[in-house]
Amino acid sequence: MKRHLILEDGTVFQGLGFGAPATTFGEIIFHTAMTGYQEIITDPIYDGQMIVFAMPVVGAAGIHAEAYESVKPTIRGMVVHDLAEVSVNRQRRMNLDRFLKQNNIPGLYQVDTRQLIRHLRETGPQKATIVDYADEHAVDQLVATVLTNKQVQNTATPKPYANPGRGRHIVVIDFGLKHGILRMLGDFDANVSVLPYTTTVEEVLTLDPDGIVLSTGPGDPRTLPESVLTLIRVLQTKVPMLGIGLGHELFAMANDA
Repeated sequence: MKRHLILEDGTVFQGLGFGAPATTFGEIIFHTAMTGYQEIITDPIYDGQMIVFAMPVVGAAGIHAEAYESVKPTIRGMVVHDLAEVSVNRQRRMNLDRFLKQNNIPGLYQVDTRQLIRHLRETGPQKATIVDYADEHAVDQLVATVLTNKQVQNTATPKPYANPGRGRHIVVIDFGLKHGILRMLGDFDANVSVLPYTTTVEEVLTLDPDGIVLSTGPGDPRTLPESVLTLIRVLQTKVPMLGIGLGHELFAMANDA
């Protein structure tokens, strides 16, 4: 079925739909990685975004359990040049089309992604929508849509939980944690406690951690409350600290960078 991608500046791209037949709105970005599409679409840092893939063919590896970065993807859509419609391979993996349908995420393929990415390089990220018909009503809806800036609240854990090990005790403060960080800490047999970003200094220090990791996460660090920077300023004087992605940006802001 023919569907359309409409950008906030009025540019329209036509393609064929796959995944869920839903209408969606989000910030459109592009990704130049040549592998790892499942890791990308399940990574919480892309919460609320539509991703245009530069890789020419997407879907050939199917979907498999080892590649999840979160249990449930929160992207708003994906746009690709060519879709590999693999039903099952020798390891009986789910295909990409079915995976997107299960998570109510629309996709678009047979799109000139080279032209689209060049356009986005010039204009920067902007709002976009995937719809059946590129009419005036769809454009008006897109212009009127206000995108959320609560991505961290949408993806970070609201409650503490453990990822047990027998090594050093590491506290991970979750701003939209991806599973790859827990996997790597697990490789060192770290005893991990994951805490919400709303945690307090006392709650962290009561756990007597050997180190603290400020996790990756989506969105703009400037949208988070000042209390997060205060937390970092106090903890960095007491426990070794590592920031990754959004966590690194927050660490930098807490130190006036």
